[in-house]
Amino acid sequence: MTTPDSVSDAAGADAAGKPRDVNYDLLRVVAMCLVIGVHVINNYMPVKMTLAGGAEVVRFVLFALFMVCNPLFIMVSGRFNLTFDVNKPSTDKSSSHGLKPYARYYYKRFISLIVPYLLYAGGMGFVAYLVVDHRSLGGAVSGTLFDLFSGYDDSVYWFVFMLAGFVLATPFLAVMMRAIGRSGAWLLIGLAAAVAAAEQICNLTGYPLLFLPVPKNIAA
Repeated sequence: MTTPDSVSDAAGADAAGKPRDVNYDLLRVVAMCLVIGVHVINNYMPVKMTLAGGAEVVRFVLFALFMVCNPLFIMVSGRFNLTFDVNKPSTDKSSSHGLKPYARYYYKRFISLIVPYLLYAGGMGFVAYLVVDHRSLGGAVSGTLFDLFSGYDDSVYWFVFMLAGFVLATPFLAVMMRAIGRSGAWLLIGLAAAVAAAEQICNLTGYPLLFLPVPKNIAA
């Protein structure tokens, strides 16, 4: 996940030396364990088991519970990123006005999110094209570039594309969240939950809500 402008402040510590709030770290650990559970319970195996009756009901319920992992990761990241405030005093006087706070925010998120993705996914893809697919150097480069910017959106890297969109919108969402207050935030959460529930209920009854597209690999 991306880091806040001040990890210590967002985690409950300050310059006076208060201890870091490890609850956020524990939430990450729980979410990582749930991710493992999602991939095990959802039968991502070379040989898939056929379940029926009570066993399938148990699998479906456990899968729904384990899928809390994605919202957990997103909420922890949002807890840090939504601390962005363009009017917050900065030690760097030259970056406390105009577009400079936004530039600073986006630069830090680019370094913490996009650069690791480019290095890891790009390196793995490039080697795979050369060693596994036996492509030429130019073919490996072109294939890697395509995958990085469009081919991986339906792969194990799907969350990078999703999180990048959230990061781009965060400076503006932060202003909105501060303006609507706690009651408005709970109303927003309630509406989102209601729409998600309606979508699942309609799918189960055979009448899918076609105006609510679901990412193909959301559980990957």
